[in-house]
Amino acid sequence: MSQPPRVYVYPNADMERGVAQVGTGPLIYKDYGFVTDETGVLNLLFKGFKRFASAPESADLFFSFSAPYRPPYHMYTPDDKRQMDEFGPVRTDYIPNHMRLQLVHNCRYLFNGSALRSGLSHMRGDNAHRHFVLSAKPREACCLEPEFQGRAFTIESATLLLGLDVDNIPSPRLRSAVGVPYPSSIRWSTQLQASQPAPWQPTERVGRLMAFVGSLRGRARSQLLRKEIVRQCRAAPRHCELFVEDRFPLGGRAGPTEEKIMAEALGVKARTTFCLEPPGYSPPRKSMIDALLSGCIPVLFMTEREVSDFLPLHFAWKANATVVVQPRRFLAGEVDLQALLSSISAERVRSMQATIAAHAHHLVYGIDAVSGDAVEMLLRGLRAKHALPPRDQRVMRPPRDGGIDGGCFNPEVSKG
Repeated sequence: MSQPPRVYVYPNADMERGVAQVGTGPLIYKDYGFVTDETGVLNLLFKGFKRFASAPESADLFFSFSAPYRPPYHMYTPDDKRQMDEFGPVRTDYIPNHMRLQLVHNCRYLFNGSALRSGLSHMRGDNAHRHFVLSAKPREACCLEPEFQGRAFTIESATLLLGLDVDNIPSPRLRSAVGVPYPSSIRWSTQLQASQPAPWQPTERVGRLMAFVGSLRGRARSQLLRKEIVRQCRAAPRHCELFVEDRFPLGGRAGPTEEKIMAEALGVKARTTFCLEPPGYSPPRKSMIDALLSGCIPVLFMTEREVSDFLPLHFAWKANATVVVQPRRFLAGEVDLQALLSSISAERVRSMQATIAAHAHHLVYGIDAVSGDAVEMLLRGLRAKHALPPRDQRVMRPPRDGGIDGGCFNPEVSKG
């Protein structure tokens, strides 16, 4: 493998303070950690990029971080509290008012081309296309707020913003969106690597053929998929283990009960051959990454297009590491999970397990400098995609205010 990318991270006191206080989630299971929300991903990358730090003169990639507008990154002021009151009663169909405040301030920054560009003191014509601004919230979320509906994004939003998405499968046509793995409840370090086998290495699976770990929540079709999985699992108790539970840790917050539940859930995955991984509120699911890092072959309930576009920088090896069930066929009663998975030969199972063993570390966020981890794979992918143009091509100029890149009047931009 070639040398890792060299990275320059613009100084950011708010991110430094926030990461120092928030960390990257409490330790949940043995020496592993847990974080899931967008801020957790932002923190992991802010810390992880520093492993590849370089002087700006020799950097391959440049990153500026937009700190979340909430404690401990930003302490609420009386004006903030007044604005939260002005939002009115908390809606049952939308995010809480304190999260709306964070979103609104984040979006004011994302819509301001001058603010995006300010402070990028090392951006020149020949490296502008290798500069990225990272934010905890994707710009598309702005379209859900009345303040931004009908407004256009400036050209800086297209050329600088890098949308990190764990919840969805971004279209490969979008320059500014990149899929990154959910931070798993399983983390890894060079210290652990020196003392014990990785949890994704092949072991004798002492559990049942398949297992479902999770709740029955999700979008309407996801609920139907999950209920049918549970029905089939209950009909084959000798072959399928159920761990249906709502009390998983959320957003890195966990008490003793949640910690115990998470440990039990990971234990189920570690002893099972196939992990049934239906979507929840979006096609990707944190549990998919937990399964792979536990050495359990995930059974994905996705369309062919969703599978193809899922984590191209980190999971290009998915064809020999997953079983794919078409959701439509499954809900039509055309797929018997026990029959399907029992028909897979032992040789094929060993081949899939070997693929997972060889590549699963690409999905883990290293606690320290784990070679080839999720952070490094993201950087390698960005370097390859945004390499310097050939000398005979036009030098890319720094973006200017006034350009248009969609906006909140464009259905393709809005997720709302």
